[in-house]
Amino acid sequence: MIEKVKDSLAFLFQQINAPINFQISYIKQFDDVDDYEIKKTSAEVPLYTLIDENKYKEWDTIFQLGMQKEVHTRIFHEYREFISLIKKDGGLSYDFLIVHIQLQEYSKIGFRDYKKYENFEWTAKHKFPTFLDYLIEQFFYSYREPSLIPYSDIIRRAGELFVVEMMSNVNINFNHDINILSALKYEKSDNGGNLLICTDMDKVSCLLDIKLDSAISLFEYKKIRKLFEVARDDVFLVGTPRKAYGFITKTSLYKINDFQVFQIKIHGAINWELLKFDNIELESISLIQCKDSKYQYSKPKFNEEEFIDIINSNFAHRF
Repeated sequence: MIEKVKDSLAFLFQQINAPINFQISYIKQFDDVDDYEIKKTSAEVPLYTLIDENKYKEWDTIFQLGMQKEVHTRIFHEYREFISLIKKDGGLSYDFLIVHIQLQEYSKIGFRDYKKYENFEWTAKHKFPTFLDYLIEQFFYSYREPSLIPYSDIIRRAGELFVVEMMSNVNINFNHDINILSALKYEKSDNGGNLLICTDMDKVSCLLDIKLDSAISLFEYKKIRKLFEVARDDVFLVGTPRKAYGFITKTSLYKINDFQVFQIKIHGAINWELLKFDNIELESISLIQCKDSKYQYSKPKFNEEEFIDIINSNFAHRF
């Protein structure tokens, strides 16, 4: 089982352009709580302690989490870990899996905030705003399904959930709206506009360079599509996941420094990208791309620290 799950996850990561290294721990619990088997794909992976005085406490924690049938996560010794019940064979026989990912691996997909996190206990709530986390969660849920679920559906579910939750669940049809807007042409030209989604429009309104007389709903696709013709290059259409309120230039955008701002960058028909504006670096960081209705990372990220480590380990002894 452990190799099958590892191969499946590796394939999913490949499909979304996430070159992430990971390990898996497999726990098989039998009828007696003293009788269990642990396997893992690498001896270097820090596995929770199931020995001595911590043995029963840790097992009870894992057992209780598994019975909830949710995917729980924690940070443990600089690893991001996901635990899930995989199979129940009747009685008290359960199979659990834990996915271990080193925190620095997240830099490969452009996520930088992992350095801010310290160890925390198992929780069902998301701690990292990354598409990868949602994908692992949906994979575990799908793995327990009695019917076979295609990989494409797992990726689609994870992508849609991730985008909607980044939009604070304000518009559950947000993915659909952006797909339609991206596909609409204006005088035979493709859409290549920018939309900024702000968490607090009251604070942004005073910074708008051009304010609309009245907000326009994203459902009014033709009107919004015309506005996108103005929102190109260093000009952005600004709004919430439901409505557009006006335009802002990149110069004015730099004045926003105390709340989250997301950017939707449209590259053409059914091809758009969700980015997060970094107020410190004054740049937009790609979170996910929807291309031909397939969710993925825009491209594998170059990891400078990893590259230097590889060079040092392979060539240092020659100098």
